Amino acid sequence: MNEGVIIGAAVGALFGVVMVIVGAARKGSAATMAHTPRMELLFCDMPREQAFQRIVEAAGADRYRVPYSDPERGEILLATPMTLFSFGFFYPIYVLAKEGRTRVDVGIKSKAFQWGPVVTRNHRQCVALVRRALDLGAA
Repeated sequence: MNEGVIIGAAVGALFGVVMVIVGAARKGSAATMAHTPRMELLFCDMPREQAFQRIVEAAGADRYRVPYSDPERGEILLATPMTLFSFGFFYPIYVLAKEGRTRVDVGIKSKAFQWGPVVTRNHRQCVALVRRALDLGAA
C-alpha cells in the first residue's frame, strides 16, 4: 500500500514539475492568437483604433504583459505569469469593427493545462480590465 502512495506522489510531483517548465517556457506570439472556447464579447461605440490603444495602455498599467499586438489585424495578446495557483495565462483579444461599432472578443488560454475556478476568475479579471479601458462599467 505504501508503495502505491509513494509512486502516486512521485508521478504527481513529476507532472507538476513538467507543467511548471512548460508554463515558464511559453512566451506568447502570433501563433498563440487562436480563438479559445471561452470568449467574452464586448461592444463599444468608440473607433476600433482607439479601443485597441486603450486596451494596450490599460494592460501595461496593470499586471499584464503584452507579448504580441498587431493594430492592423486588431489582435492583442496579453499574458500573466505563473502564480501559486496557476501556470499563467494568455488572453487573446480581438478588436473588430462591426456594423458601425467596435466588437472586442476576450479569450483565455492556460500556458500549460488547467481548468476550473482559477481560469474563470482570471478570465473575469481580464474582461473587467478591458471593460474599464473601454469605459463600459461593471458587468
